[in-house]
Amino acid sequence: MSANPLEQASSTIEPAEVQQALEKILNSKHFVNAQKKKRFLRLISDFYLEGRAHELNEYILGYDVFGRDSNYNPSADPIVRVVAHDIRKKLKMYYENEGANDAIRLDLPRAAINLSSPDIRLSLRQKSMRVLLILFQSLKLY
Repeated sequence: MSANPLEQASSTIEPAEVQQALEKILNSKHFVNAQKKKRFLRLISDFYLEGRAHELNEYILGYDVFGRDSNYNPSADPIVRVVAHDIRKKLKMYYENEGANDAIRLDLPRAAINLSSPDIRLSLRQKSMRVLLILFQSLKLY
């Protein structure tokens, strides 16, 4: 089994292409003024593309993106889940408008996650476009 899920899914999607797709999203009207949401997406993508997805969890997002301290308790502070929900809405609007013809599609689907075992996967759907699907099955990002 390959260590890099990007390689497992498709040899046709290069990390640079994923970065370009991310930058296009982050510079869109839906994210341009949403600094925390941009940082959230960038952090997730960086961990994923660096092969460090197994290290990612809700606590890291709370600490690195939202400046929560070492006492941060994801059960008591739902900021990561709330912002994940907002990001999903913004991504949907982006792909319905500016990104309707994008070749690569970044998605943050609702997923049930247990914090001890983050699982990020990449899959490719062939339709009229290549689709990048990032599943976070360990963060309970509802």
